[in-house]
Amino acid sequence: MDEPHAPRPRGGRGHRPSRQQPARLAALRAGAARLVGQPRRRPGGHVPRAVGGAARPGRHRGPAGRRRAVCLGDPSGLAARPGPPPCRGGAGRGGGRLGALGRDAGLPLSLLHPARPLAVARRCLRPRRARPRARRPCPEAGAVRPLALAGLLLLAALAGAAAWKSLPARTPARDGPAPIARLVSADIGGMRQWLLIRGADRTAPILLWLHGGPGAAQMPIHGITAGLERHAVVVHWDQRGAGKSNPPGFDPATMSIKRFLADAREVTALLRAEVGPQPIVVLGHSWGTMLGARLVARWPEDYAGYVAVSQHVDTLHGAVLARDWLREVAPGSELAGLPAEAFRDHGTYVRLMQAVEAHGGGMGVPLAALLPRALAAPEYRLPDYPRWLEGANRGSGPMWPDYVARDLIAEVPRMPVPMLVIAGARDRNTPLALVREWLASVEAPRGRRLVVFEGSGHAPFLTETERFVTTVAAFLDAVRAPP
Repeated sequence: MDEPHAPRPRGGRGHRPSRQQPARLAALRAGAARLVGQPRRRPGGHVPRAVGGAARPGRHRGPAGRRRAVCLGDPSGLAARPGPPPCRGGAGRGGGRLGALGRDAGLPLSLLHPARPLAVARRCLRPRRARPRARRPCPEAGAVRPLALAGLLLLAALAGAAAWKSLPARTPARDGPAPIARLVSADIGGMRQWLLIRGADRTAPILLWLHGGPGAAQMPIHGITAGLERHAVVVHWDQRGAGKSNPPGFDPATMSIKRFLADAREVTALLRAEVGPQPIVVLGHSWGTMLGARLVARWPEDYAGYVAVSQHVDTLHGAVLARDWLREVAPGSELAGLPAEAFRDHGTYVRLMQAVEAHGGGMGVPLAALLPRALAAPEYRLPDYPRWLEGANRGSGPMWPDYVARDLIAEVPRMPVPMLVIAGARDRNTPLALVREWLASVEAPRGRRLVVFEGSGHAPFLTETERFVTTVAAFLDAVRAPP
């Protein structure tokens, strides 16, 4: 007699189905497959694996130690198979005939729930495949490419400019009936100094341009007033400590009014040898007028005329007038309350001029606006630009005690050559009131003329260039004409 034994639960590891079960389960699964659109399983075939997350009550380890997932509604464990867990579902969601069919067929209840769309079931029953991740284009890609191209073009332009600026300095040829275009270096005052000589007619009067500063060389921006080259041989001289004449190791102690006057005399002799015997007209701007007025008044036999642009008269008196103007436009400025003697200090004077510039009483043109033209000047190479800026920033500091003590009214009471004075009405650096005062006091037997540029400040040749060229050209033509 057989011994009684406890029945094994369905789905247990040792359960062996009867011979009738496989056929019945195959039929049930075939019916479920028709409901959800799965291809019919052949006898002994494989039911496609469900993909997705799993809501599973538990996991078992198979004989080989591999993880087995158990579908919900399959207590027999016949649907258990190696691989990822089946689709999400929950116990008790399937009901009625459909739920019973799912439990017997070993399908997840979530697929057979009437609330689930049939398309979701089809997707869940498809064999799992690795989906290639789509490459989404970067939204900024269209903007990055032009920017990258612009960056490359900029780098190429900078490299080309650097290569061009490393070539020897030169000046372009000049057109005209008897043109002259020369960049000259010579030993002047015991050091190498540079001159730019340009004109359409080498027999025309020589216009010797004395730049401001000291140190503010005009050569790199000479093209602004190139119209003067049709009426004169224009000479831009980089004075000692300025631009190309500011070499490494330059000694600022050599800067003095006496030394600059001696250098100017050597330049005059050089021009006679290099250009010719024609008349020389001296044009000075700002500091250049401080030098030019004394040069022409002392040696009138060598010069045919004098053009003063923003004539410097008296440094200390001019600073007081600038301070008084600053009181009107910026009453809260601490500089507006300083006494006159405070401006004998070079640093205080520089701060005053910076404040005047900031409030519209200076040049009227920022340095940044001049840089493109200066950088394009073929007469200057890369090492010249730091020297140019260094000289301009040094200014009159090394010679300040002598500079501030000068008074044009006392030193130049007589101008023996024809004189043209150009002044900007907005100039507070060299105030128009002081210019008028000097013109009223100076003796000028050959004539004087004052032209006020109402729209300009300290640099009329930058702000009203066309009128400036026309005015100076008329003066040069008068000098050239026979008496």
